[in-house]
Amino acid sequence: MLEIGLTGGIGSGKTRVADMFAARGAALIDTDLLAHEITASGGAAIAPLVDAFGPQCLRPDGAMDRDAMRALVFSDPLAKAKLEAITHPLIRQLTEAHAAALRESGAYPYLIYVVPLLVESGTWRTRVGRVLVVDCREETQISRVMARNGFTREQVQAIMRKQASRAQRLAVADDVIDNDGPPEALAPQVDMLDAAYRRLSGANALKHAGKSTLCDGFRRGRLAGNVADAGRCIEETRRGRHPLPPTETNRQSARSTDTDLILYEYPFNERIRTLLRLEDLFDRLDYFLAQEHPLQHHVAITTIFEIIDVAGRADLKTDLIKELERQRQALAPLRANPQIDQDALASVISEIEQGIAALNQTVGKAGQLLTDNEWLTSIRSRAIIPGGTCEFDLPAYFAWQHRPAEDRRADILKWARPLASLRMGATIVLRLLRESGQSGKVIATGGSYQQMLSGRSHQLMQVYLDESLLAFIPEMSANKYMLWVRFTQQDGDMRPRSVDADIPFLLKLCNF
Repeated sequence: MLEIGLTGGIGSGKTRVADMFAARGAALIDTDLLAHEITASGGAAIAPLVDAFGPQCLRPDGAMDRDAMRALVFSDPLAKAKLEAITHPLIRQLTEAHAAALRESGAYPYLIYVVPLLVESGTWRTRVGRVLVVDCREETQISRVMARNGFTREQVQAIMRKQASRAQRLAVADDVIDNDGPPEALAPQVDMLDAAYRRLSGANALKHAGKSTLCDGFRRGRLAGNVADAGRCIEETRRGRHPLPPTETNRQSARSTDTDLILYEYPFNERIRTLLRLEDLFDRLDYFLAQEHPLQHHVAITTIFEIIDVAGRADLKTDLIKELERQRQALAPLRANPQIDQDALASVISEIEQGIAALNQTVGKAGQLLTDNEWLTSIRSRAIIPGGTCEFDLPAYFAWQHRPAEDRRADILKWARPLASLRMGATIVLRLLRESGQSGKVIATGGSYQQMLSGRSHQLMQVYLDESLLAFIPEMSANKYMLWVRFTQQDGDMRPRSVDADIPFLLKLCNF
């Protein structure tokens, strides 16, 4: 029987998702409920808890005082270790007993363990076949817990700092459910994963499935796709907010933000330009991988070929390792600064170290394992010919396209997996770069703006434009002495026309 570990941060919606899987016939073991069971009045943990912490750790009804114990372990690491030494073995004993009974019954297609601290435990990853992460933005977590528990923002943030970071959870995820949207967006995602898990469990194919996440840190590569992300992507395309690929004429990319602003980016050098191209290609891979039609999966495969081409133009792996190492060395001295949030700093440094380790473990250049695959190489050589992948050119590929979507998706994920470390490193570098600048409000008078840079070095320029000004397109250029932003509009034939209007926008210059 396939066994899955379900986890997520506080307020992510783990219980709701777990209940939806149970309603579809999955077996469920919730370790948090087991923890409540052993710490209830007369529970197996009560006597050793009193021995360790005294009778003051109990409520008048004889159950463990969870609020008091939470406050204690948050301020006292030794108390936390003592509590876990008592409760964790008991929870594990109950978990194994329940799991054995469920396996013996043979009545369930697969088993889900709900483990809030799966990542933190360090042992669960080897005990389950797959890890499913229920994911949402941190701001969503905070607002949900404040509404549900009546906690202050500071209390919720303190709890979150004690848990694994969002990036750490996603780094170990095999599958991800996006719970950042409305409740009705969950059902299609659960349905798709339920079907995939039944297939894996029924065919006893878990050992061949592999990880379906492509990265890290951030919501990438799902086994059964991410319906919410795909729907949002389609909606943003319709509204003109979907990421645009960089062009050779202006070498800029546009990305949507969490507000009603459109973000255009301009790289100052070839290294950042390469990372932005890779980011765009990985986003495209995510989208088409989540789809069902063979032609959409064909685009996903050709996108992998493009990623290999872009990454192979330079020793990108070495450059990323050097840059991440430089960032780690720059951040390390801040550990002694009392004005710095040490938990946040430790999380960033840990993420950088994970990226370095992943890149160091990659053998050879990015995508080298794929170039050694003769079948993929044959597709790649034909794909550069217009119409070169017809069924009479590649009958084996044509047959593969008629396999079930789940099988095709699993194959593509397997082929994309060697690129995961490259994506992780590029994502971390771009995020650190984007967070390094300060934005300011400026106006393009008569549709044009320029600013002296006085020889200061920058690596990335960002222009944030209100969505209501979508008709105005910024064309950007820069050197180390000056930057220019000129706005144009497209006529009926899509040709650019100059703009004679004052256009407000936010300008941000980024440099490590």
